[in-house]
Amino acid sequence: MKITMTILMFALASCLFVSAQSEQTGAANGIFTTMTGCIAEKDGMYVMTSKNHPEGVQLMASDDMKPHVGHTMKVSGMMMKTDNSPAAATTGSAPTSMHKLKVSKMDMVSDHCESD
Repeated sequence: MKITMTILMFALASCLFVSAQSEQTGAANGIFTTMTGCIAEKDGMYVMTSKNHPEGVQLMASDDMKPHVGHTMKVSGMMMKTDNSPAAATTGSAPTSMHKLKVSKMDMVSDHCESD
């Protein structure tokens, strides 16, 4: 009886762990990524351009990005979903296809950007 009860409790705990893990994964709004590129200011926002993202990725950071404009930086964070929703049209703002990166870590690679 003790063995059966122990097995049952283990199975229940395993199910709860798998359920909690699935909810965490499903709740994520993007994928964690690291990228290196040149920081620039464009239309009042900070963007990073690279060979993989020549159009730029908008950087959303709690730190002031102005001192990093013109530098090559390595940034890590969550790549967020773009806002191509119908809600953008109803507010009068144009939908954007630019990727957004919620920055969690930044490191300077060079104090200047390489020209292609």
